[in-house]
Amino acid sequence: MQRFEFCTNNHNRNGFEDMVGTTATRPWAYRILIPTIVNIITYAIPESFIYNHRDFLKTQSSVLKYRKEVSPDWNETLGLKYHITYYIIFIMLFLTIFCARYSLMLFFNCKTFVSDLAPPIALLFLPLTFVEGGYMYDFFELFISVVVLICLKKNMLWTYYILFPLVILNKESDILIITYFIINQWKQQSKGNLLIHFLVQIIIGVSIILGIRTVFIDRGGAPMEFNFWENINWYADPMCYVRFMGGFANTMILPRTFNIINVILLSFSVFYKW
Repeated sequence: MQRFEFCTNNHNRNGFEDMVGTTATRPWAYRILIPTIVNIITYAIPESFIYNHRDFLKTQSSVLKYRKEVSPDWNETLGLKYHITYYIIFIMLFLTIFCARYSLMLFFNCKTFVSDLAPPIALLFLPLTFVEGGYMYDFFELFISVVVLICLKKNMLWTYYILFPLVILNKESDILIITYFIINQWKQQSKGNLLIHFLVQIIIGVSIILGIRTVFIDRGGAPMEFNFWENINWYADPMCYVRFMGGFANTMILPRTFNIINVILLSFSVFYKW
């Protein structure tokens, strides 16, 4: 059975301790939103509370079983940050279900039972993505993407612009969320206004990205991961669509890396509005 756990890569230094500390390498060092929130909450908690619960935070909590490996530097403060991170992850997933339900009703005017069942069923497939572990910013990215779609559909542009910097602070590559805006507003805005919105978002997004990259310029690693050709080679391999892997249980087989499901979803999205 797959379970969520944080990626650990000693070479890239992109694991949990590096993300909440000051040792994460690029590009993971750029993704500062969730680590900053975790650290702020940690600093707001009295040291006496941390000390009184040190054994629970270091070794006794059942949440700690999800660690891939135990660092020799593990202490009660890291344990507290670990718990805070998992609570944030839970809250993001919980809110995503309700936002996804609302978005289904908003975009497709689905029947109630469809909008009630589809989001939790979709989330049940998330463990397929946990093969190599995950990062603390993954589920906020999922949540905020749905929220942004809702804002655009309801023409809540001020809310969209408030969320836009948070999206980039969470993960710099999500500046591509501008495409959501362009597609959604294509028929609602004049081409002149659309160009202005596009330029404003580019200026905001690029300024944030350049600012963060300047701050972390002395970190190791590389400014970005480029896996384009590896992905093309993978999807060009016919066998990747028929290989199977263990899913939730040994008796249940599911498509490797979601490929077949992605094809079905893409086909549905095309023919639904054909």
